Amino acid sequence: CRAVISNDPSVNVSNIEDLIKLNTFAGTLAHGEKPFIIQVIANPETELEISSVPLLKFSIFHSQYKNTIVAVIPVRISLTSLYARFKILPVPDINFGPMIVGSKKTLELIIQNIGIFEFKYTIVKTTKESSYEVKS
Repeated sequence: CRAVISNDPSVNVSNIEDLIKLNTFAGTLAHGEKPFIIQVIANPETELEISSVPLLKFSIFHSQYKNTIVAVIPVRISLTSLYARFKILPVPDINFGPMIVGSKKTLELIIQNIGIFEFKYTIVKTTKESSYEVKS
């Protein structure tokens, strides 16, 4: 058995091998042996949607005639990669408007998760001397 990763024109990636990886590409499995597990690893670097595209092909070879292909089995891949989606309101600023000295006014800042993944956030008070740097 030999596995081949091949790109499809409908998949917009520069190098398909950077997106889909296998832990092995070839092997021999004798009768009665326990099944061999092939790990298919997806590592998208951008937002991407792939819907049932045959990116993997497994070639099965004849046991006696090693160069004779008995079957080619396409394996379809589906994948959706997304960034976390959120909304912050009001946009772009919180404006308290004119206020009497010593008075108190409360406005709201709304952070809404509009995506499908949980995400964490931190609100920090910045000063002129320091700024908050986001680390991933």
